[in-house]
Amino acid sequence: MQSEFIIRKIKPEEVVLLEDIIVDSLSVWGYSSEELLGLKKRLEISSELLKKSVTYVVELNKKIIGFWLQEIKNDLSENRFYIRPSFIRKGVGSLLWSSVSKKLASEYSLDYITFISDANAQKFYEKMGAVKVDDIPSSVLLGTNVPI
Repeated sequence: MQSEFIIRKIKPEEVVLLEDIIVDSLSVWGYSSEELLGLKKRLEISSELLKKSVTYVVELNKKIIGFWLQEIKNDLSENRFYIRPSFIRKGVGSLLWSSVSKKLASEYSLDYITFISDANAQKFYEKMGAVKVDDIPSSVLLGTNVPI
């Protein structure tokens, strides 16, 4: 039986699992335990954020291995794009980006989205066609900047 990736909208009861994926994914960048705790707190997915965002998960064999959460608005928006480390650099992120960006553009008539990225992920987003427009101070890691 061949395994197949499925991209679907999130179910509200899956939010806690997504937060685990965030920490798991960020751990590959060598953040300290203290930094990961701060990032987890800052990137918590509240019910309010979930209500005003579009969120798709990618699953394999009925297990969520990554997700994209995107607030739909005209200015700088919350964006969460995380893949479990064992699936990074295996095409899962590219598949999720390609599929969801087309859905967002079509469903919401978006020409572009403006979002903050982890500096470590900047190359991935550029590979997907994103263009860095500026840097802003990180709200979590004091003394560092993150790309827009």
